[in-house]
Amino acid sequence: MTTVDFDVFDADNHYYEPTDAFTRHLEPGMAKRTMQWADVDGRTRLLVGGKVNRFIPNPQFDPVARPGCLDDYFRGRSPADDIRGAFGDLEPISPAYRDPAARLAVMDAQGMEGCFLFPTLAVGMEEALVDDPDAAHAAF
Repeated sequence: MTTVDFDVFDADNHYYEPTDAFTRHLEPGMAKRTMQWADVDGRTRLLVGGKVNRFIPNPQFDPVARPGCLDDYFRGRSPADDIRGAFGDLEPISPAYRDPAARLAVMDAQGMEGCFLFPTLAVGMEEALVDDPDAAHAAF
């Protein structure tokens, strides 16, 4: 790995929320208005406000696309016909994508001083609850 003589800070780092991210502190009476997990035709799906949410086809993120897989797509150099094809082969989720200690170990190995961490699933959940501000407040 190349070393540099300045601090590296990642301003666009993402994490994958654990499956209980929206439910572990939720008041029980709000569950049906916010997020719930359900088995739908043999697949684990996320319900938002009692409806299947399709923002992310695989909301448990396992397997997941490899980091940087969309670089060529966004630069207009991808041979894929659509964004789904640009994701390429999926891989098992890394502990560093969810576990803070594992993430810090990877950042240390990369020589990264810090980062802004942004959620992945929450981006779509906020929009899914736009018509129910009380549920959005409870979920977040």
